Amino acid sequence: MNLLRKAITTEFSHFKSLPVHAQKLIVSYSLYKIAYPFLAIFINAFLYRQTGRFSTIALYSIGTFIGLPLGFYINGILLKKFTANKLFLMSSVAQGISIIPLIFLQKTTTPFVFFFGLLFGVFFGLWWSNRHYFSLNSMPDENRNYFEGVSSSISTLINIIIPALIGWFIVAGSYSQSYTPEQAYKILIIIATIILFFAGYHIRSVKIARDPIQLLLKNVTDRWKKVRAMGFFTGLKSGVFFYAPALVVLSLIGDEGALGFVLSLSAVLAALITYSIGRKSTTHHRLLITILGFIILTSGSVILNINFALWGALIFMILDTIADSMEQLAFLPIMYQSIEKDNTDNKGHNYARICDLEVFLNAGRVMGALLFIYIASLTSQMISLKVNLLIAAIFQLISIVFLYKLLNHPEKK
Repeated sequence: MNLLRKAITTEFSHFKSLPVHAQKLIVSYSLYKIAYPFLAIFINAFLYRQTGRFSTIALYSIGTFIGLPLGFYINGILLKKFTANKLFLMSSVAQGISIIPLIFLQKTTTPFVFFFGLLFGVFFGLWWSNRHYFSLNSMPDENRNYFEGVSSSISTLINIIIPALIGWFIVAGSYSQSYTPEQAYKILIIIATIILFFAGYHIRSVKIARDPIQLLLKNVTDRWKKVRAMGFFTGLKSGVFFYAPALVVLSLIGDEGALGFVLSLSAVLAALITYSIGRKSTTHHRLLITILGFIILTSGSVILNINFALWGALIFMILDTIADSMEQLAFLPIMYQSIEKDNTDNKGHNYARICDLEVFLNAGRVMGALLFIYIASLTSQMISLKVNLLIAAIFQLISIVFLYKLLNHPEKK
């Protein structure tokens, strides 16, 4: 107990050593992550419950991926008139509001699902563009590994509790006959929207420099072409894994209760690993972290293909959660570092590069989701899921090749 208390005290002192604005950002991001499982995971479960079709989830995801870069460019225009703090608050709340009609009206026609996926994607893009804007303008590169490590670990710890609670709440009403799963979804989206408000409100006093905003990238260097390629193939991979965990659990294990339990169980190991790596790693370890994440993710995909049943799904979920946390730990700092290295003369181009990379990321994500639909049309949903998990691992390997070239062979401007 004394050892645990000492460890917590030590890590809290490291957290307090961060600038005050960085501490507020971590708290805000953590509040957001409390609501995020419902926004990103259980909305897929809701669509699957309503239709029983994986293609509906893929369609919603495609709308989200198209809306994301649109949100980045819209945010760039709005930043010329409003502060990032106000836009961060607005985009946080709007994500919850955009899902409310989908939950309450329970319409699952193709135009309806695609439109609300697109709408959520726009607000999701607004949120992420402001998150990047805050992190890029308030954090030196040498602190980003620790910052993202702390943020990722807190988020993972939240995921130990929240998904299980959400899943349990959705299915508990059926056992007690006190409310239906559909009513549970309605209650949860209202709660999530309230939490999102507090997440955005918490950083109202964070001050950052207001750099000039440019939306279009005019000077594309050889280095930035490598960043684009890395982002595109990373997007291809995440286009599959954006919805794969929910599909694997719902098709092989059970209902939302099982989904929440497995997500929470997976988060335990991911929290320990990512915090340890973020705490002790430096900027020189980012390629190694990415490679380890690839090995873990590929192992999970292979195991699931070999044992497409309960135990294969459990192992896949655990390894996927660990790999995703490691990717987030490395990818964001690499992106921020690449933007700064490629842009030494005009800070207005920082935002243009963020938007430019987002276009390539989401182009890859859309193609990844379309690939799932195409293979499913030729075979079946299950075969498409299994094949796409292996193809996604190949996409990530290609992105690592470009990452290696980016980190070891930087082009001179």
